[in-house]
Amino acid sequence: EPFFIEMLYSLLKGFSSKGIGVVLYSFTGEDVDEVKNVVLNNSSDGLLWYMGRIPEEIKRVILEKNFPTLLLLNLDKDLDYITADDTISVKNMLQYLLDNGHERILYGGGGESSRYRAYEAFVEGQGLSYKERLPLTRFDYKNQEMLESYIRKNGLDFTAVFCENDAVAISVLHVLQNVGIRVPEEVSVVGYDDLPEAALCRPALTTVRQNEHQLAEEAVEVMLNKIAKKDGGASVRQILVQQLVLRDSVANRRTEER
Repeated sequence: EPFFIEMLYSLLKGFSSKGIGVVLYSFTGEDVDEVKNVVLNNSSDGLLWYMGRIPEEIKRVILEKNFPTLLLLNLDKDLDYITADDTISVKNMLQYLLDNGHERILYGGGGESSRYRAYEAFVEGQGLSYKERLPLTRFDYKNQEMLESYIRKNGLDFTAVFCENDAVAISVLHVLQNVGIRVPEEVSVVGYDDLPEAALCRPALTTVRQNEHQLAEEAVEVMLNKIAKKDGGASVRQILVQQLVLRDSVANRRTEER
């Protein structure tokens, strides 16, 4: 995941500049006891939890020990967090598509994310008749199979694709062009994250800018203060604003229909 790599690099760079070492741990959901032991044995000074729900067993230990913990890109009513508001950002992007005459918007990505839930809420709230999702990925060959199969069955019944991240969106651009569908003339495509590649593809990708460097800088500062107890125990509930980046991958259907 390109966004995660950029985020991780910024976090490691930030902590390293302050002389703080970082141990990376990939949590699978089956190793709750190992993570609990990190907290119970004081083998680390703090815990930075990146995305994903934190299990109740781990959360309970954190709260009991008052262990310095920060959630990044996640929300929890009992723990401190720094996150971005996917709901508002997805709504703003979908509204931009709707304002440009796109009422049949295909969702490309997984079905369990906050971004998909925001998509569902928007479509239902606007009373739109079309609500479809394909589990598109960043791999062209898989996406080509899924999109060709969908179009064979349903025809080209969507005018835009909202992709859950830029890696998916860039792949969708390639695939649509490979099968002879013009972007944005026939289908518009938007992404999320504003990776560097988003400005370089053709057409340049309209997306949501999620500033991973700002998120990382804020997280490093908060974690260092929590470890040093400089925050006086103050809660951190921070939601960063994201920005639409409008480029060339969306067509205005209202203008075309005149």
